[in-house]
Amino acid sequence: MHPTIPSLVFAFSFCCSNLAFAQDIASSRIERIQSAVKAVVALQNAEGEAAVVAAIQACYASQPDANKLEKLEECISQDIAYANFSAGMYRHVLKNIKQPEYLSMDALKKRVYAQSMQAGMSASFADQFLRRLAPEAIQALVPAIDALSSK
Repeated sequence: MHPTIPSLVFAFSFCCSNLAFAQDIASSRIERIQSAVKAVVALQNAEGEAAVVAAIQACYASQPDANKLEKLEECISQDIAYANFSAGMYRHVLKNIKQPEYLSMDALKKRVYAQSMQAGMSASFADQFLRRLAPEAIQALVPAIDALSSK
């Protein structure tokens, strides 16, 4: 038996509406990440490294039960962006000053995995989570820095 035209139209519209919904979710996540990265860059510019470290620690500590994944995405995105930005500063601008250990990629991964697993993720899901967030956070970093220089 072949599907009827109305059933095909329904299936197509259902598929497309789910695709649009998925795109809205992805867009919302990217906007949250961009906003979180922009906030941490602005804080770094206004108050310095100690304030950023304290803010990221507070972010991790304040994960509410509701929307935990979204909040965790924001915290991790800020951590990734800050660690990458600061590591670049130590490599290129502050060449004679040793980079603090907490800015190393190993320390960042340990923090992210610990927070992810505390949120109930498996190690493999935490790894996928980090691999998905890292490029988005890093991609949000340059526009966030540019936004400060244009003020």
